[in-house]
Amino acid sequence: MLVAAYSIDLITIFSLSAIASNGTVRGGGAYYLISRSLGPEFGGAIGLVFYMGQVFNTGLNAVALVDAIQNNIGAATGDWARILPESQGYNYLWATVVLLICTGICLAGSGVFARASNGLLVILLISTLSIPFSALVLAPFESRKLGIQFTGMSLDTLKGNLFPRFTKGAAGSQSKGRRAGSLAFSLLSKGRESFQGLFGILFPATSGIFAGASMSGDLKHPSKAIPKGTLWALALTFVSYTLVILSLACTVTRASFVADINIIQDTNISGALVLAGEFATTFFSTLMGVIGCAKLMQALARDKLYPGLSIFGQGTKKGDEPVYAICATYLAAQIVMLFDINQIASLITMAYLMTFLVMNLATFLLKIGSAPNFRPSFHFFSWQTALMGALFSGTAMVFVDGVYASVCVAILIVLFLLVHYTSRPRSWGDVSQSLIYHQVRKYLLRLKPEHVKFWRPQILLFVNDPRRQYKLIQFCNSMKKGSLYILGHVVVSDDFGRAVPEARRQQVAWSKYIDFSKVKAFVNIAISPTLEWGVRNLSLSAGLGGMRPNIAVIGFYNMDDLNKPKSTTLLSPKDAAGTETPSDGYDHAGPRDGPSDDNSGLKLAAHLPTDSCQTESTTSIVSYVTVLEDLLLRLQINVAVARGFNGLELPKPKGHNKKKYIDLWPIQMSAEIATDGPMKANLLTTNFDTYTLILQLGCILNTVPSWKKSYKLRVAVFVEYETDVEEERVRVKSLLENLRIEAEIKVFWLASGSLPSYEIIVNGNSPGAESEAEVEECLKDQEWWEEMQKMRGKRGQPLASEVGLDVENLLGSSAWPDASFQQGPRHEKVERFLGLRNLLHKSKRRRTMSGFSKLGVNLGMRAQRLPAQLTHGASSEQNYSDSESDSDDSDEDNDDDQSIASEADANDRELDNDGDLRIPTKL
Repeated sequence: MLVAAYSIDLITIFSLSAIASNGTVRGGGAYYLISRSLGPEFGGAIGLVFYMGQVFNTGLNAVALVDAIQNNIGAATGDWARILPESQGYNYLWATVVLLICTGICLAGSGVFARASNGLLVILLISTLSIPFSALVLAPFESRKLGIQFTGMSLDTLKGNLFPRFTKGAAGSQSKGRRAGSLAFSLLSKGRESFQGLFGILFPATSGIFAGASMSGDLKHPSKAIPKGTLWALALTFVSYTLVILSLACTVTRASFVADINIIQDTNISGALVLAGEFATTFFSTLMGVIGCAKLMQALARDKLYPGLSIFGQGTKKGDEPVYAICATYLAAQIVMLFDINQIASLITMAYLMTFLVMNLATFLLKIGSAPNFRPSFHFFSWQTALMGALFSGTAMVFVDGVYASVCVAILIVLFLLVHYTSRPRSWGDVSQSLIYHQVRKYLLRLKPEHVKFWRPQILLFVNDPRRQYKLIQFCNSMKKGSLYILGHVVVSDDFGRAVPEARRQQVAWSKYIDFSKVKAFVNIAISPTLEWGVRNLSLSAGLGGMRPNIAVIGFYNMDDLNKPKSTTLLSPKDAAGTETPSDGYDHAGPRDGPSDDNSGLKLAAHLPTDSCQTESTTSIVSYVTVLEDLLLRLQINVAVARGFNGLELPKPKGHNKKKYIDLWPIQMSAEIATDGPMKANLLTTNFDTYTLILQLGCILNTVPSWKKSYKLRVAVFVEYETDVEEERVRVKSLLENLRIEAEIKVFWLASGSLPSYEIIVNGNSPGAESEAEVEECLKDQEWWEEMQKMRGKRGQPLASEVGLDVENLLGSSAWPDASFQQGPRHEKVERFLGLRNLLHKSKRRRTMSGFSKLGVNLGMRAQRLPAQLTHGASSEQNYSDSESDSDDSDEDNDDDQSIASEADANDRELDNDGDLRIPTKL
């Protein structure tokens, strides 16, 4: 039992010495060492637990001193004289007197305490050495009155005491009548003492290894004195305990130990010498407990980890004596003395073992975290010893009393959370940061490019003014789905040297902004002479290892600000709130009036950390388009252009939102193009990746609890004719089922007459002068539109001989739009190309596609037509045609069919070795 206790002590001393010799040690002892290693949460929690353990130990020693005196001069049980009154009240009174004397010595100052400690140490050593000396010189005797038998040095007596044999009702035992598993005493078997219970009583006598560390503030060189002094003290006490135990085991029979609680004094050459030793050890331990607890509370109060403790951080001008903390410790010890002595011992054991566990854990984490600054000058230490110490301490806690251990751990967790949520952050450099860094680096090296099965959005958001783009920042934070999220900002400057201080200042401000807005993002600041190069650098350098952004989000260009003068001067929060338009030319996504409580429930602070940062001047259209080209065509990254986010409704905490749906418009444009080769087979090109990307992003956003609670998912698609609505609904529903996406489906049709632009462009109708003016403004520089209007007679009447040639040129021209909506339904009864038919004055019976085929044209342009294998899987039973042309509409000129996909579209596509077409994904 003694070896087990000292083994735990020795391993813990290695850890204690390693931390103590790794740098400056100040007052607070074990608390200071742990808090500066594991951080304020662990340090504050274990500091208070250790404080209570020392208070319990102080009360235990005061009660033990009174018991020793009463056994000699107690009115009922005194062996020498019957003077001192005995009762529960009197015992508490005498213990209070002892505690008051010790408190008075501590209040007198460290000098008085040191002199008293030295005198008590001499008495204790003489008394301890008298025990083995008495075993050697005292003649054998037997006392029937006391029930003891002293045999002198005897091998038979040693054999009789060598092996454990637990009894019940022994002298001094307080386990009578206690039920098994009770909190007062653990694992009693039919009223007998147990190994666990005795270990819980013995361990406090061996656990004073933090006594020296508790006086760290008064030591001249604590980094050297603590390891050396603690190891020498451990060796001396172990030798002393061993000599005392062996001396008694060889000279006193087992029955004598059971019958007489004062056996050491009755078998000594001088009972007074033993009594003096008992007085010295208990009085010294009480003194050390009072001053050690006070120093610990003073350190806790000065660190301001717990609310209401700051008053105990007081110290005298001379010697920095913690007067208030000493008085508080005295009051706490007074309460502890109300408990019975064995119960106090078990509580002390739990508190000390918990402190040992955390101390060993701290050094273990420091070692395996490979912290560069952890270089202890104490070399008898390794991560293996620290791990063993933590495991042994935890095992001993459960072994002694599982219930007490659970209660102690629960208290530690509560204190941990209390410190975490009530105290301000500390710059103590806790080991968790080193450990996190070590693990993150290791796993980043192991992280490979993710498989498509586990794809998730890794977002790079380009931001200029976070106040105006607050909603967009929050939206992207919700959409990242536990993945990478980077806020990128470009400082445009031709003078790199002058821009570096600004970039560093903005880095700090952006980091504070992230903490303020509670988004889980990183910040990348780039310095560049132009916006284009800054975006290129950010896109190429963003991320680390296998964590790279796969979606770039950029604000839409703000056309309203194009011709307005801009200022690059720094704006105060008040000025920024009053500015109606942003200074970078983008359509921003934040509240335009600064702090507000609009439909999103958003209310920004009057001052944001980034308000003092410089915002960039207006970006030209050419620069903006160049950025998009670089991202799409050269860097080939998914691009999301954000517009209208200033009106976004974010989920409200209470769920009272005006909106109900997350609307997805997965617009898919596709076309047929002819391939070279003998067969000249037509291939379907499609932006299906964009189609499914929008569905995937919407589904991810809907998994965020706040969004899922407030909104439902809705998918909106469109076809050209009403007859295709149900068919398209079935196809989209099948696709969503295969993708396991639960969403409401809305299908709109363009030829409903409710879309003015469609009626003007496709059918040539005129729903209103205002709508016509808008279309003309948008398409005024398009050659194909001018030709179409000319054929319709709205640009002057063409000659009759030019009609056929103009139609052929119109339909075969490379200036035809890059893509169009779905050209007609799948049912022959619906009239198609009504505007073109009226233009050519053709009768209905002659409306076939063969005429266009003869011109070398194939109107196979499709929209919202997903291949069947994509919606029904590999076992699809239905094959949808990719062309409106039926077999009876085609003729011998099929080999000359050509796609009306523009040359620009064809150049943007790459044909792989298997004949499949892949195109850059665009959002």
